[in-house]
Amino acid sequence: MRKINRSLGLLSLINGWILIGMGLLLFTGQLQKISAWLAGFTFFTY
Repeated sequence: MRKINRSLGLLSLINGWILIGMGLLLFTGQLQKISAWLAGFTFFTY
């Protein structure tokens, strides 16, 4: 638990920047393009 607690500040900062980036992508409409591109990398075959 001590090791995790030491890195919580950094993890919180990284998560914040990821959320800001995702919000900007969603606002500009680019998130759909990235989502469609990532859909090509699915590992599940039905």
